[in-house]
Formats: sequence, structure tokens, C-alpha cells
Amino acid sequence: MIDPALRASREALVRRHIDVEFAGDADALVATFAHPRYDLVATSTVLDGAAEVSERVHALAEQMPGATMEIHSLRHADDAVIVETVTRGLHTGPLLGMTPTGKPYVSRGVAI
Repeated sequence: MIDPALRASREALVRRHIDVEFAGDADALVATFAHPRYDLVATSTVLDGAAEVSERVHALAEQMPGATMEIHSLRHADDAVIVETVTRGLHTGPLLGMTPTGKPYVSRGVAI
């Protein structure tokens, strides 16, 4: 069983991370990591270090301004927090090689 204080601290950190990422605050986002790193499985991309993670935050703010992420499910493991999400926004900039459509999108995701 995970200590309730540790569980609450982890959950608050995950929620803060999501909030600042979608606010486009790269500095605050990087501060949520011990070592900033995103392993983006869907694109086989690893962003390692504060500069690469910050660049992604800025790019997302440009590509999908006003996007929001809703936590659908949040679960705790001994050494992780697993978050199922739904992201909504408007595709206005190039993303993963796709030309902007100008259309709204909904995307489900999982973060560990």
C-alpha cells in the first residue's frame, strides 16, 4: 500500500504537470521533473533534457493553441502514476508531419 501522503504528493505533481503544460509554461513544466524526459511511444521519439522538453511545450502551444487535457482516470502503482487523458483542441499548426487542418480534434492518451 502506498503511503497516503506520498500518493497525494504524486497526484498533485501530475495534475500540476498537466496544468502547466497546457498553459504553455515550459519553465514550470520542466520543474515538475527530476530529469526532464518524454518518451513519446507513438512517434518513437525521446526528448531528453530541459531544452528538448521546453521546445515541445512551446511547439504544442503554437500548433494547438487553447488545447485542453482532461484526466479520465488516474491510478497509482508502487513506483508510478498512470493517467488516462482526453485532449481537445484545434489543429492550427504542423503536427507530427501533418499539415494543419484548422479543425477540432479529440485525442485519447496514456501517460506513466
